[in-house]
Amino acid sequence: NPAAAQLLANTLKQTQLKGTVYAVFSALADKDIDGIVTPLCELITHWHVAPLNVERGATMQVLAEAIHRACPQALITQHPDLIQASGMANQQAKTGDIVLTYGSFYTVAQSCPQGL
Repeated sequence: NPAAAQLLANTLKQTQLKGTVYAVFSALADKDIDGIVTPLCELITHWHVAPLNVERGATMQVLAEAIHRACPQALITQHPDLIQASGMANQQAKTGDIVLTYGSFYTVAQSCPQGL
């Protein structure tokens, strides 16, 4: 939800980030996606986005449009699923970088190859 996203953004700001922040992101279509994206916009350098494999999942188009509205200069890579999105973000990350998986509990669960 937007309040949790704001709390997450505040927490990241307090860590005095030195590296790149990669996001692995997806959300449910019936949630306030703009409100979940906006607080983290200035912190995330590269968004790795994939649709959720659930009926209520937002489409890739809805996710990308929400990110572009909030972060017009955002670098977004679209993936067919969250395992690939997570894998690519982790490949790109170097020591000192952060890979942030967020948006929905489903996002976290579907990003893990072995599940939760």
